Amino acid sequence: MTSGREFKSHRAKLPNFEPGKSLYDLGTFSGRLKHFLRVLDPRTLFISAQYLKRCENMVKDWQVGSYSKNQELWDCQSTLEACTHPLSKSTIPIPFRMAAFVPVNVPIVFIMMQATSPGGVLFVHLLNQTYNSAVNFSNRSSGGAADTNQVLQSYLLAVATSCSLALGLGKLARKIPAASPALFSYIAVSAAGTSNIIFSRQNELREGASISDSSGQYHGRSLIAGKNVVIQTAISRGVIFPLPVLILPHLIMRGLAKLTLLPTSPRFRLAVELTAITGSLAGALPVCMALFPQTASYKATDLEPKFHNLRDVQGRPILIFYANKGL
Repeated sequence: MTSGREFKSHRAKLPNFEPGKSLYDLGTFSGRLKHFLRVLDPRTLFISAQYLKRCENMVKDWQVGSYSKNQELWDCQSTLEACTHPLSKSTIPIPFRMAAFVPVNVPIVFIMMQATSPGGVLFVHLLNQTYNSAVNFSNRSSGGAADTNQVLQSYLLAVATSCSLALGLGKLARKIPAASPALFSYIAVSAAGTSNIIFSRQNELREGASISDSSGQYHGRSLIAGKNVVIQTAISRGVIFPLPVLILPHLIMRGLAKLTLLPTSPRFRLAVELTAITGSLAGALPVCMALFPQTASYKATDLEPKFHNLRDVQGRPILIFYANKGL
């Protein structure tokens, strides 16, 4: 671990610090993209526990009026967003933070593109879905404690679905030699990834997502919101994200080969392929994460009747509620 240097932001004039807010307009795709590029900064993987604690204390000090360095406060909040769960405030294990998703997935995707034997395919999909299950659980929309049996059941369902799909589609691909292996890999990974997200977050589908008002006051759980946030995550990370990650490297390598630009040396060829995979992962992840707001908003009338006539702490009718989508 490093000593925990500040996660630097741009040095343009910043708005006054406000906890829970972003430097960017999260109501727009471009604003969310800029926001998630900060969250995904791999430098946050080297932040020490001591520096995280210091960041927490700085924000707490600001709330009681004893700390006022605007730039540092924004930097601290960005670091906390990258390293801790937004609701429970617990520290997310380093390998399961979204900033680690690209570096961890580079070798996984590379092995996936090379695997041809049933044993190799089974191994890489087991590895992939095990990692995905841990990421999905660590970044779920609800930060509360989870039942161990339920977590284990979700993991086993996700892995069984993934491996069954991978082996089944592998057999189908061998029967259709003209079909692209990358296409079958995408179908298997997409279907398995979507299933993984649904199984890993089935508690939100059964009990609902936590709902709060604009002041952060908790008002219960909504099944409507729970279903919505899980579907959005499944679309962005389960369906859309694998498409460029698995298809683009294949197209790049094939295009370079046709143009006779692909190195003949196995080492250089490997370097080109890893570069294509890394670039596809690094480009696709922030775009997919930015497709939907992380904090979903709902009109009270669009949720269950129990949310229709609630008032905030000042006695005003609550017209809009919020739920954390998770990542």
